[in-house]
Amino acid sequence: MNAAAHLQARTLIEVYVHRNTCLISTHHNRKDNSEKNNEHAKKWIREKIGTLDAHKDYIEIWKLSSSYGLNDFMQNFIYALSFPNFVVTDWGAKAVWREDGGKVLALSTSRVEQTGSANALWWYFGPNDERTIKSVENINNLHAHWAKQYPGAFSYNEDYVYVCAFAAITIHRLEVKIGVPDISEKEKIASHLFWRDMAKLFRAENDQPITGYPDSFEGLVKFCEDYESTPRPFFERANLVVSALHGQFVFRFPPPQLHWFGHQLIRAMSLPTTLKTVQIDPPDPMAAEILPKLMGYIFWQMEENSDDPTDAYIEERLQMSSDDKARIRAEHKELDARFPEHFISKYKNDAKLVGCPYHAMLTAADSDFRTGSDQGSLEELERNAGVLPGQQGTCETDRQFMPACPGSYPGTSPSILIAQSLQTPSFYVGIYRSMPTARAPFLFCLHTTEAE
Repeated sequence: MNAAAHLQARTLIEVYVHRNTCLISTHHNRKDNSEKNNEHAKKWIREKIGTLDAHKDYIEIWKLSSSYGLNDFMQNFIYALSFPNFVVTDWGAKAVWREDGGKVLALSTSRVEQTGSANALWWYFGPNDERTIKSVENINNLHAHWAKQYPGAFSYNEDYVYVCAFAAITIHRLEVKIGVPDISEKEKIASHLFWRDMAKLFRAENDQPITGYPDSFEGLVKFCEDYESTPRPFFERANLVVSALHGQFVFRFPPPQLHWFGHQLIRAMSLPTTLKTVQIDPPDPMAAEILPKLMGYIFWQMEENSDDPTDAYIEERLQMSSDDKARIRAEHKELDARFPEHFISKYKNDAKLVGCPYHAMLTAADSDFRTGSDQGSLEELERNAGVLPGQQGTCETDRQFMPACPGSYPGTSPSILIAQSLQTPSFYVGIYRSMPTARAPFLFCLHTTEAE
């Protein structure tokens, strides 16, 4: 990039940050008197966790640390960071990309939202709640459906253990990566125990229970490191899946002039072993050095200077009006419709993979990449897997999964609706507004690996 291009890029970023900082300031200053006087309005989450016992109250600790402070930007960002690590195998990539790109190409944003909704329900209600049990059973049924088309792809016990272990240590890894204080020992114990119970709900192919979940948080870290350091051959479909996941995030959030920055940010925060396995270029050395530190600085500033949110993600979704939900669905549908053409134009002539069969298929018409996953008998399975109102799978009533949210904590009041974030340029707003008020892990769990 020449000097003029550098100057132009720098100017774009500065203007964008300034514009969104003004919007953020307006949002944070827009509080009524009752909210200002709310006794829980500052750092109530940390204080509440401090009163709990990690071995007895681990479900509550996980809920507090993961269900607050979520928004569309950060959900999508961590999805784009997490999911690639689950498709480095031939069988994982095959079950996701299939022959035509699957939902990561044809319904890219809807897939993110449906996955995030399922995870939000698990985190809020916990592994012992009938709503979580029902949701995970629907995921198991979805796996069983695809196992008929891809026999053996869902039979690897270590894949399931890895995803649960990855979920449990994600925020620990993220905070170490960006250089902010690590989660507490209490939170590590709670994370380990929460995902131990979640792992018991899943079934591998042929209804096999999941075994071998590590017996400590340190064991989870070692399991993940061993899994990730295992040498694996390159598979073309894995490259396409990861490229689509990164591409979807960049296409959705930064303006076109900052797409290069979005890709550098994703790569700088990704596991180097995954990028190497799927043959995606590493970040520029300067980006690898600077961007995690930039994220860490923003995290630290938000942790020090912003109030904890009073409403969980699910509460915010249930407070949305029908018009807000319809607007969000319309935006997702529009993004889904535009993304395949964008992706194909960027990757069909990838110099590293010219002539490879699945890249060659990208020259087909966009309509040829429509996945069959939302048709026929699978439609009901996916409706059941979509667990929050306003997503692809809508429950009978908005209150089916969370009747009235009866005041989990005193003094709760409606937060700004997630839909409002769609009305503003969301890239830097998203980074700023979703930093670790509750250290939410935002991990998109097991059914994101091969289910859809």
